[in-house]
Amino acid sequence: MAVVAYPLNVGPQTSTAGMTTWAWRATSTDASGSEEIVPAPEPGYQYYITNIRMTSNADVDVWLCDDEGTKVTPEIYFLTTGSGFYEADYSHGPLFLGDGRALHVDASGAGDISVEVEGFTAGAPAEYVETTVVNQAYVIRDKRYPWRMYDAFGEGVVKYIQEFVVLPTDDQATTIPTEWKRTLVDSLGDVLAEIGLGTTAGGSLVIVTDDSDNDGQTIQLKGEAFQMGANKPMYFGIRLKLDDATQTDFIVGFCITDGALLAGVSDAMYFEKVDASTSVSVVTELNDGETQIDNVATMADDTFITLEMYAASNTDVLFYVNGVLVAKNTGTLPTDEVLTPSIEFLTGDNSANTMTVDWLRAIQLR
Repeated sequence: MAVVAYPLNVGPQTSTAGMTTWAWRATSTDASGSEEIVPAPEPGYQYYITNIRMTSNADVDVWLCDDEGTKVTPEIYFLTTGSGFYEADYSHGPLFLGDGRALHVDASGAGDISVEVEGFTAGAPAEYVETTVVNQAYVIRDKRYPWRMYDAFGEGVVKYIQEFVVLPTDDQATTIPTEWKRTLVDSLGDVLAEIGLGTTAGGSLVIVTDDSDNDGQTIQLKGEAFQMGANKPMYFGIRLKLDDATQTDFIVGFCITDGALLAGVSDAMYFEKVDASTSVSVVTELNDGETQIDNVATMADDTFITLEMYAASNTDVLFYVNGVLVAKNTGTLPTDEVLTPSIEFLTGDNSANTMTVDWLRAIQLR
């Protein structure tokens, strides 16, 4: 059929939820084949249909489909003796097309038709998350970044996953997390350092140092449960920001239990930043032997960064920053020690500085 399609609104309207709404009309005087009425969105996005209106003066069946012919609606039957009008509201349960698919109209024969379609464009989350089986464990991971594990289930799964919506503490006075071993560095003894849940949407952990140079906190998950092994994938990821990207120090990653990580932990793999610099390094350590790669990322004040590392076996560790591979370490891997998720955060001057952690995940498939 020969379709004339055009948008009904002046331009797409983007809502606060990140959805772009639209409305299109298509008309034809020869409804006899599939024709495009809404062009395909960019990859990673898909169409959701909230309202359909159709008219026809012919004995014809009309339906909507994607550009591969997959039907989105059932066939709508029109008769010359009928009303010639059809409307359906799907606002409470939108119809949807696949990722990057254009919207077409198709019909069973010739005749005049008119179609109006309203809907919105949004990300295609089903294309971003996938499930797989590794070492007889059921793994939920990111399809775009397959090293990024969200969760795992199975007999051999070792995991600690925190969105920092709830964090058990020993009492309301100190609010020290019971899941973590905390070592406080307080040179003046005035105990100004704090740790606790933030107030931002989605949850967060807020770590505040004391106000003297090199004061701060080390927090490590109690116990040691993660150890590199042959074909035993191991993942650590964290999203964090610093109020002062220069005058602060941190280590985040897998370490042995040690209350002074920056002073010289013996066995670990981690991201590191030292004061008077915004540059991030990656480090693997085995029995005090160290392999370090510098300048893999640059911190900025009050700006979140995602730091991840993944070891598929016991031969190398891959380091990622904001979803991009930045380094690979093959030397001094901490294969002979059991490690634990660790954070150390110190101030680099005489100011109380803040680290905010959005989420932390440590997962191993043994």
